[in-house]
Amino acid sequence: MRVLTVRVQSVVFPIVQDGDETYWPIRLISESIGVGWGAQYSKLQPPRYNVQNVEFLVPGKKSPESHVCLSRYEFEFWLKTINVRKISPEARQRLTLLRQHFFGSGTKFLAAGEGVTQSSATMDRLMEWKLRSLPHEQRAAAKHIIEQRFIEQHGCSMRDVAGSELVQGVSTLVAIISIFDKNLDVTDLTVSARVDAFIDKMISDAQGGEGHIHYETVAALLCAIELEQTQSV
Repeated sequence: MRVLTVRVQSVVFPIVQDGDETYWPIRLISESIGVGWGAQYSKLQPPRYNVQNVEFLVPGKKSPESHVCLSRYEFEFWLKTINVRKISPEARQRLTLLRQHFFGSGTKFLAAGEGVTQSSATMDRLMEWKLRSLPHEQRAAAKHIIEQRFIEQHGCSMRDVAGSELVQGVSTLVAIISIFDKNLDVTDLTVSARVDAFIDKMISDAQGGEGHIHYETVAALLCAIELEQTQSV
């Protein structure tokens, strides 16, 4: 394993070469650009990226440390998806240097505001598709939950996804939607919407071929109905 140094004018960071593999430490690269590591780390989660934790000695340090790394291909994809509207002018300049170095000066990247309208329409259409599958009473609460989860996982709201980030944004939203019903915390819903959610689950289980209704679901439904009746008095 060898630690090499990448230098693109004022942007300097180490990479690790291990046989035929090259690992790119994203925190160190983010810091060299001036991009917030927290927002970037939240995006580096499966299935979008296959991160590797690589331990190596950073030049100037006294002991080895473990770093979250990407392959060359995934590093380049990550580099393309950084939202220039979310970083400082200085970081934007350093990011431009890196992009020109790796992709050439002729490569087109969307400037601030470009492609956002189309991206927003795409994200809205995905959200609409999901909400149509839910009872009307659940839609507002479900929309809020999905939007909050998207911000937590992607680092910005769906309306702020730039054209250059559309593929990654769609990937994030699809992943959230695909597990939404399984991980839905019904305590985030209104009481009536909670009752509907339990009924939907029982019907879905029946349609899926399950031979019986789970006792836990019936018990939760009874409690929700009792609470709904209490609130309506």
